[in-house]
Amino acid sequence: MKYSLLRSLSMMTLICLLLTMGFSTAEEESRGMVWDARYGEGEVTGDYMGTWTIAFCDEWVSLRRQPDSNSERIIKVPKWASVEAYYYDSNWFECFYNGQRGYISREYLTDRPGKFPDYPGNLEYSYTESRNSDMYDLDNFGYRTVTTKGRGKLVFQSAPGGSFMRDYKFYDGDSIYVNLYWRKNGYAIAYSNGSYGYVDASYIDWNDSYDPAPSPVSEKNDLSKFDWRIVNSNGRGSLIFQSSPGGTFLSNHKFHDGDYIYVNTEYRKNGYAYAYEDGEFGYVDASYIDW
Repeated sequence: MKYSLLRSLSMMTLICLLLTMGFSTAEEESRGMVWDARYGEGEVTGDYMGTWTIAFCDEWVSLRRQPDSNSERIIKVPKWASVEAYYYDSNWFECFYNGQRGYISREYLTDRPGKFPDYPGNLEYSYTESRNSDMYDLDNFGYRTVTTKGRGKLVFQSAPGGSFMRDYKFYDGDSIYVNLYWRKNGYAIAYSNGSYGYVDASYIDWNDSYDPAPSPVSEKNDLSKFDWRIVNSNGRGSLIFQSSPGGTFLSNHKFHDGDYIYVNTEYRKNGYAYAYEDGEFGYVDASYIDW
């Protein structure tokens, strides 16, 4: 009987041990435990984001011990270096670089380095750089689509890295009228509603364009070229007729999100389209329209 009792206790101990190991493994998998021969085992706090590149700095950024700008620096990561990135929060990525593991602020990173003209070995995107005197030449501008990849809205700035011009905001899917040939420190220059501003070039899909062939000016009033489109300001407010591109507002012709507007689908001038209502024509900001 003593032997049977001992055998029963031994079996129960073994079962408990196996169950504990199983729960431990399941718990580790649910937390995202990983093994990497370079970095060892440890928890990953978020989804794998892929390979990202250091872009928004002069020479290097810090790989830090904790997701805090005051945390200890582990190593300097040079500009244009690639890191393996995991999502931590909206401000930080957990990154692996050169045998080290730590955190890098998202403000320094891009997942599309080929969009930068000074990126070494750039094969993805190239352009003929304009002279500074051409940066405001609207003949060099075209429509491109904003794509922030969850980083928030795109806002005009007074200079590369300068103060924000909060009257000019663009959201994912918006069209933005931008100089296709001019860059400075990772910024492009854009135009909207009579004003120019600098915008982060990495927030723009340079391969996705909407560049309608403009009608001759004599045809802008040809109603056979007009069709109904829907107003979509993305929270920027009302769309109002203007006397000219960037000119005075004609407040008796006002449209809100979801309204239909009768607009020339072939005519553009300086980022404006040409619309018609109640016997009158007017210019409207083309970025407020869902084409």
